[in-house]
Parts: sequence; structure tokens; C-alpha cells
Amino acid sequence: MRKRVHVRRTVEEKPLLAFTFKQAFDYFYSAKKGEEVRRTTLITYEEHYRFFVRWLEHSDYEINKIDELTVVIVRDYMLYMREHHYNFKQKCVGLSIQTVNARIYGF
Repeated sequence: MRKRVHVRRTVEEKPLLAFTFKQAFDYFYSAKKGEEVRRTTLITYEEHYRFFVRWLEHSDYEINKIDELTVVIVRDYMLYMREHHYNFKQKCVGLSIQTVNARIYGF
């Protein structure tokens, strides 16, 4: 009886933690395109990414790479969306928790 030989192939990729936010988003976006998600979903991902980057540019945080992102920063972003972001659809301040969760997932 012959022995089976298992060969593992590895693909070397740049570690995600070394990515800038733009590089990480492009990586995520291309993966989602490969999964053939709907065009409207891709547009939503782009919007959520833009919302986060815009908030980050106006915040006191000076970070450029994914490995600099902390739980504190994500919580501050969530707090901003819940308590300070103007909701044009509802014409009031604050987004629903469902919208906040969707935006967190999308970036």
C-alpha cells in the first residue's frame, strides 16, 4: 500500500496589519467582488468606508495603518455615530444601532 503525501501550498501575502486603510479596503472590496455580492452592496461598502475615513480625518487620531486602529478608536466612532452624527433621513442627531452596526461591519 502506498503512503499518501500531503503537500501544503502557501501563498505569501502581505500581512494585513501592514496595510494602510485604503489598501485594506481595496483588499476587502476585491474579495467581495470575487464573491459576486450585489453592486448595491459594494456601493454601500464604499459609502461606509468613506464615512469612517472622513470621521478619522476630522478626529484627533492620527493613524494611517490598520495596526494602529484600537478598540478605543472604534468605540469613539460608534459613539460619534450614535450621539453626534446628523441623520439626514430622520432629520435629527444620532443613527440607529442597526445603522451603526452596519457601518462597523462595512469598514
